[in-house]
Amino acid sequence: MRKNFRPIIVFCFFLFFSIGCGLPTYLYLYPPSDFDDSSESQLTLEHNISNYDSTEGSDQSFKGYEIYYRAYDSPETAQDEINSLVTNASTYEGYPDSFMTYATTTLDFVRLRFISSNESPLLSISNPSNSAYFYINLNADIDWTLNDEDNNILNYFARNITSDFSTRGSFFTSSNYENGDDDYEGSDAPAAIYFAFYAVAFGSDSETFETVYSDPVVIDSYLSYTPS
Repeated sequence: MRKNFRPIIVFCFFLFFSIGCGLPTYLYLYPPSDFDDSSESQLTLEHNISNYDSTEGSDQSFKGYEIYYRAYDSPETAQDEINSLVTNASTYEGYPDSFMTYATTTLDFVRLRFISSNESPLLSISNPSNSAYFYINLNADIDWTLNDEDNNILNYFARNITSDFSTRGSFFTSSNYENGDDDYEGSDAPAAIYFAFYAVAFGSDSETFETVYSDPVVIDSYLSYTPS
């Protein structure tokens, strides 16, 4: 069962009477049970059923998972950035908003998205009480795909190059990678690319209507990729 943490910081002063203090409720989400590179060309994400809250019924605050990435033409740069992610994930443990700000603003990580949609969450979980696995195939000569446990293709991925997504968004074409793309750091048309990834749970606080993230799961080494 997902927990609602209620941090209690109470400063009560007694002069001639006691002052009652309200206790805010904070939505807590668990990170994916697993997020890793199951092979050089595939990522696996395992749903964490602890994100299911039986008290919320059919209107769950937890919605699914987001995956963030960045591409580089240098393996050394990619690993340095990953090391920074890992360090800051530890530094900001329990404060996912601070981590997300660092990752997306300082390191310029962007959301993984589908060709047909850039909506959140990337991986929706319709029944969070059940286990679920997702597989992201980093194909070399066709669009990357999202597959289920039975290897059925659920969707196709595109690069998140700009806020006004263009047709240059395929991962597998070397000439599509250009200096200045939002999701890439390096020279134009690289022969090899090095990817960094992390994943977070995604939800919406029913009281504040704010987006809520879990702590991240960072893949601690880069994935080498050779586009066509």
